[in-house]
Amino acid sequence: MLKQISDRVRRWRPGRPGRRAAVASFLVAIVLLVLGAEWAVRTARRAESLAVALRSSSLQAEAAMVEANPARVRRLSERLSGQAAAADALRRDLWPLRAAGAAVGWVPVLGENVTAAPRLADRLSSDLEAALRLLEAADALLALYDSMPADATGLASALSGLPGGEEIDAVAVLEASADTALARSEASAAGTRDGRLWGRLGREARDMRRQEERLRDFVDWAGLATGSLREMAALADAVDPLRGLLDGAGASELTETALEFMPPLETAAANASRTVSAANTAMPDSVRASDVGRMLRDLEPVLAALRDTARAGAITAEVITPALDEMEGSAGGLFGPDTRLLAAVDRLAAGRARLGEAERLLLRASERLTAASIETSPAQAASETLSRLSSRLARAVSFLKDFPEIMPSALGRDGERRYLVMGETADELRASGGLVTGVWLLTFNHGEMTGTVYHDVVEFDDVDNLEAYPAPPGLLARHMDAPVWVLRDVGWEPEFPVVARTAAELWRLGPGEGEDVDGVIALTQWGMIRLAESLGTIETGAGIVPAGELLSRLEAGTDRDGRLFMDTVFQSMLSQFNGPEVSGRLFALAQAASDVLIEKQLLVHLFDEELQPVVARAGWDGTIPRGDGDRLIAIDSNIGWSKVDRNIRRTLSYDVSLQPDGQSRGTVTVTYENVSGPGATGCESQRMDTGLSYAQLKEACYWNLLRVYTADGARLDGAVALPLPENSVYARLGLGAPGDDTVNVEAGAAGTFVSGLVVVPAGESRSASFDFALPPSVLRWTGDTATYTLN
Repeated sequence: MLKQISDRVRRWRPGRPGRRAAVASFLVAIVLLVLGAEWAVRTARRAESLAVALRSSSLQAEAAMVEANPARVRRLSERLSGQAAAADALRRDLWPLRAAGAAVGWVPVLGENVTAAPRLADRLSSDLEAALRLLEAADALLALYDSMPADATGLASALSGLPGGEEIDAVAVLEASADTALARSEASAAGTRDGRLWGRLGREARDMRRQEERLRDFVDWAGLATGSLREMAALADAVDPLRGLLDGAGASELTETALEFMPPLETAAANASRTVSAANTAMPDSVRASDVGRMLRDLEPVLAALRDTARAGAITAEVITPALDEMEGSAGGLFGPDTRLLAAVDRLAAGRARLGEAERLLLRASERLTAASIETSPAQAASETLSRLSSRLARAVSFLKDFPEIMPSALGRDGERRYLVMGETADELRASGGLVTGVWLLTFNHGEMTGTVYHDVVEFDDVDNLEAYPAPPGLLARHMDAPVWVLRDVGWEPEFPVVARTAAELWRLGPGEGEDVDGVIALTQWGMIRLAESLGTIETGAGIVPAGELLSRLEAGTDRDGRLFMDTVFQSMLSQFNGPEVSGRLFALAQAASDVLIEKQLLVHLFDEELQPVVARAGWDGTIPRGDGDRLIAIDSNIGWSKVDRNIRRTLSYDVSLQPDGQSRGTVTVTYENVSGPGATGCESQRMDTGLSYAQLKEACYWNLLRVYTADGARLDGAVALPLPENSVYARLGLGAPGDDTVNVEAGAAGTFVSGLVVVPAGESRSASFDFALPPSVLRWTGDTATYTLN
């Protein structure tokens, strides 16, 4: 036994140094493992701290952009700079894992976990660099968008404050740097399978991927936001030649020359619209409430509407150019001898389909602007001026589209045509424009105006044959003691076709001596002034009159020469229309004609059964609308023998309560404020002294007969009483007692209406209010859905 033990001891002793070395190695390994674990823990904490800092800084950066706070963005940039340096140091300190990864990286799962940590550190460093460059770009981007003036007066003004190309390029360089850094992270992430990483390593990898996706959204959006600035800066150059139309009140004229700038404007607007739309689509949710986000959102409908408007303008220019070229060779202007108007109209007719396309584009532009909820000041100013421009162009396009369908026959291509033109003063307002003060008979043959004859309205009627004249409308007879219906009062009825037929009948009874006319036209002084504005000046026998002074000259001339002065001005305008110099003003004249037709300062009725439906479709006929849905039309008639209507401010409100059981109700309130001066004539007498000057007739008590038309079938349920004044014509005729309520329900050619007498002293206000039970027809039902419409 002893020998066996002795042999074992002898055998053990030679191997003892090796065992000691193994123990020492084991102990060293333990120490290294402990140190490595401590190093790994510290490194992991550093990495986690930086990752948390990155997430925190990114969230704060988003908040700073939402607040549009450049100072806060700069502070965050400084913080990120320090974090980026720490991330770079961490990346360098991971060399042991990079070395280990080189040895075991091939081992499934284990190798991926060993190599993942350095990769994540590299990504973290790149992410921080991308975030830093993005913040620097955001700082500059906020400043660029902030340069758009808050006090802009229109589209051109809003774009004029945008920076130049160098400033935009500087931001783009920063964004490119951010994109490059982030692309490095994304390339590394593409080779990492997050699901195979262990514990915290996997969680951090997934968090980092989400952070990188969020950074990508911001980098891509920032690039589009900067691209939007670049395109809008280019748009500013295209807009500049049209500054007068797109700033302020749009005082500049929409001329043929302005239309020539529409094609380049269309291209620039399309590019800007496309880029801004892309920026809005890519915009991160957290930025939508920021100043930049709201600005881009507000500009999108404006730019889309501008693109449509510019396209419509370019189409219009293409269509009218051949017609204008035709008119340039016309020595007779519009209606003079050797006029080329009919040939020009034929050229327009060839482009009617394209004008219809332009009309649809302008309607879409208007709908875009109307539907948009715009908050930012520059975009609001741009929207308002663009809306005015598109509206003005739409009016001109509509007129040019309908003009060729009516004018060849109306201008006597197939034989002589004669028209009765009634000059009206809207200062003495009537339902169809105003009191008639003068009449012209215009004759056309093959496009040429072959005759113009003026008749003073007082001398127009055959006073020796008044028994043949028609009976006056009841309200005119009762409130103005009219024994018959004479031409000066022919505008009493709101339905212009009725007025036109009556005027034609009075023509036959008076100067026409049984002859017919082919149509009747009513033109107010406001319509005449608008047409004069298209010419710039009016050349009268008393000298050249600027269009802006025409109204005062008309008033002074009326005091001096009576109603004959209106003929002087009218003939002067016709002379200019029929001269060769008008060829350079044709598009402006078309706009003016369209304006006065749409505003009902010019009404037309033709007795040709083929032409009148075209007039009606164009909306020029002055017909009171009827049909499905609700209707509200308030009509004033000055019955005080004054010219005070220019001093009356009107407001109208209509409160509607819609009920599914058919018991809907409506309340109409019309308020009048008489702003006549302190020397105005009082309300002691309804009829003013006819010897007063025009200026004195404008400053007066307002005697107004109000008529309110509502939907067919509506029933008056109540009204604020409108008492009859003691000194009224109605009371003096013995038709009613002073104090009687003048509110009454009657029927006429335009349907049932409620009337009442409203008397408003100078410097005071009066209101009329009516409650109606509305018919069930104001609602149109489709299943469970009701649609309400109001004319």
